[in-house]
Amino acid sequence: MEGQELPLGAEQRWYATNQRLPDGRIIIIGGRRQFNYEFYPRNSESSSSFWLEFLRETRDDDENNLYPFVHLLPDGNLFIFANTRAISLDYKHNRVVREFPSITIDDPRNYPSSGSSVLLPIDENEPIEAEVMVCGGAPRGAFSRAKQGIFDATSHSCGCIKVTDENPSWAMEDMPMPRVISDMILLPTGDVVIINGAGSGTAGWEIGQNPVTRPVIYKPHGVEDIRFSVMSPATRPRIMVEKLFLAPKIGRKQRGNEVLVENAMAELGRLLMYEASRDWLIVPILRAGLSLAEHASSTDMVNWDHWWRTLLWSM
Repeated sequence: MEGQELPLGAEQRWYATNQRLPDGRIIIIGGRRQFNYEFYPRNSESSSSFWLEFLRETRDDDENNLYPFVHLLPDGNLFIFANTRAISLDYKHNRVVREFPSITIDDPRNYPSSGSSVLLPIDENEPIEAEVMVCGGAPRGAFSRAKQGIFDATSHSCGCIKVTDENPSWAMEDMPMPRVISDMILLPTGDVVIINGAGSGTAGWEIGQNPVTRPVIYKPHGVEDIRFSVMSPATRPRIMVEKLFLAPKIGRKQRGNEVLVENAMAELGRLLMYEASRDWLIVPILRAGLSLAEHASSTDMVNWDHWWRTLLWSM
């Protein structure tokens, strides 16, 4: 299937974040020197961009407010996190309805000090609680220092905030190892995989150093301080322009009382001078007695018995 080039937006953007909305539109937020947001497709009543002062306020000398983290909340508003601050935005009426406390540790979390974020699973059988997790990042000023050849250690810290609380606050924990330019994804169990990235420096123009090859699994309902499990290392480092996602389940075969789940992956070649390769991250989420995940290359034989796979693409 060939790609389709879409019409130009209201603004030219670099390092913006997209979020799909319940009505099928996409909201496009921020970008370099773009302190606003817009919608795609546009309609006659909202044919331009909308100013968001929060984005201007969160820009510092290294920027650190690019690729803001955006999550759709149960009340229909958007949680937006940039640098170290967060708000709830009523995008339908173009107003900030709430500003949350700044994350407790003052390490920027957005590009170029890129951390990662997820909205933790919501149990529909319980009173609605929306909790956002933000992990990794780099010390303030790390980007400028990295451009001079001084590579600071990245951030160990993770923060969780229940945005539906009356008086929300950040609960902080440390990851087993620091990361910047990492990726996060939710598993069907509700656990979180944190993967890839660098142990020093920041994102941007080859200034991330010391690849972090060991993913971790975070269990939101586990015992505090031991909720992280370190997984086996990847065979190749991945720092920039990588993406983690759950491979789609496309078929099933019945064998006795067991169901074997098969997944599909697209073939990815080489693009320009960059490596284009893929790994399977095999996560034991259904089989009892397994505590660590494994890595397998695309050519490895894998036992599918009650396992799901997570696919990593890197370019």
